[in-house]
Amino acid sequence: MISDDPQNSAPHGSPATERSLKGGGPGFWAFLVTLFLGAFNDNVSKLVIMAFGTSTLPPDSPEASRFLSLGGMVFILPYLLFSSVAGTLADRFSKKSVMVWTKVWEVVVMFLGVFAAYMGNAYLMLVVLFGMGAQSAFFSPAKYGFLPETHPPEKLPRANGATQMWTFLAIILGGWGGGVLSHAVGHEKLPLGMLACVAVALLGTITSFAITPTPQGRKDAPRPSLDPLAPHVKTLFRDALRQNPILLASILGNSLFWLLGTMAQLVLLLLAKHTLKVDDQVMGLLQAAMGVGIGAGCVLAGLLIRRESPFALVPLGGAMLVASLLGMGLLGDRLPLAFVMVTLAGFSSGFYMLPLTTAIQRLSPPAERGRFLAASSASDCVGMILGSLFLGILGSLGFSPLGILRFMGGLAFLPLPWLCWVLFRKTPGRKTEFVG
Repeated sequence: MISDDPQNSAPHGSPATERSLKGGGPGFWAFLVTLFLGAFNDNVSKLVIMAFGTSTLPPDSPEASRFLSLGGMVFILPYLLFSSVAGTLADRFSKKSVMVWTKVWEVVVMFLGVFAAYMGNAYLMLVVLFGMGAQSAFFSPAKYGFLPETHPPEKLPRANGATQMWTFLAIILGGWGGGVLSHAVGHEKLPLGMLACVAVALLGTITSFAITPTPQGRKDAPRPSLDPLAPHVKTLFRDALRQNPILLASILGNSLFWLLGTMAQLVLLLLAKHTLKVDDQVMGLLQAAMGVGIGAGCVLAGLLIRRESPFALVPLGGAMLVASLLGMGLLGDRLPLAFVMVTLAGFSSGFYMLPLTTAIQRLSPPAERGRFLAASSASDCVGMILGSLFLGILGSLGFSPLGILRFMGGLAFLPLPWLCWVLFRKTPGRKTEFVG
């Protein structure tokens, strides 16, 4: 059970929280290191598992695409199943306490990964992916709810920029590290590779205890619903729409990022192995290039967001994303150009996504922020599942990796006119200023 002891939570007036409200402090750095280690571990272990699975299946076969599609969905499914419960926990308990206990769960899952690696069955490894996804699903609402509780509005975009930079720095190093680890240990020593993931999980658990204390949760918050979908549908299409239509548009627009991001991460595995014909280390570097781009785009977007036009970067980022995906689909069979286009796609995504993420945090009702952030996570989950499904369907239809990338460019363009219309239209009483 998650403790709600006063030592694990604190009112806004506590010294630790006041230091964070001034823009940083050791507790915020502990938060950044904790989420960095978690994202790093996710990417290392997921890439090792995916590389192991695809290497044991016939090359250039639809079965490899289906395994990647299934692996992506298994990792994402817990977001849909558990995000309602996760949001309720983030409202009822201190967000720091939730983060600490989910890090303990990560250690357990990584030990399970050692056992699955010892057994050497690719499909048994999918159980580990499910456990990783469950841990991330419970961590997510507490992570995003932590920022508005410990930072004033004018510092929130930069705090989000730092958070996304550290997250995608972890993706950079995790993608590279996963490729190196997969290449180094091979199939025979895979349990040693998963033991390294256990060590990272233990370190992240230790740092989580130093995170800035957060206020105690609401004891009167609704109890978790056993229905994984109905609470989110109600939150999104009744409460969010009633609160502010721009909140719903931000949530759905952010989910498009995760749909495309899921497809990109998986299709890069196919591009590396079957089009570029490079080894796991180069495959990891391609994954890292996208992380570099997203992190840089998020940091720059956090610096450029202005109170009077908080969404100005969204259409620019969206247009650049469409162009880079189409360019990758046309030029991605040449390794140097593939690196350039992957990095540009990531940078564009950061410009597009960061204003929407900040809007979701600030425009959600403070007393129910965990519920709204959980609904946003569920919506992102649907986007990720659709991304995995699209990849599996397109692979079964005979699309090449470059053809899938061109499809993604068209898919990225379709919702942009509607999204821009909602974000920029003038209506009475509309709240758009979430900075300051």
